[in-house]
Amino acid sequence: MQEMIQYLNDHLTEEISIDHLAEKFYLSRYHMMRRFKEETGTTIHTYLSDQRLLMARDLIRQGHPATEACFLSGFQNYASFSRAY
Repeated sequence: MQEMIQYLNDHLTEEISIDHLAEKFYLSRYHMMRRFKEETGTTIHTYLSDQRLLMARDLIRQGHPATEACFLSGFQNYASFSRAY
């Protein structure tokens, strides 16, 4: 799981699918999701969203407009970003 977390952190700004992760780490998607939740206490989706929100927060603090921070931190659309933020 540490390798997967590192991969997620290194690719936060990219679109990451569960199928892509399962393929990359040679795990079934259901086993991978279950193990991730057991070991981290959160889902992969929630982990990614939380990390992206932290990145966006830092970008906003550095003076970037919220819309720019949204896309720079890996969110695909502003509506989902604003709901999460």
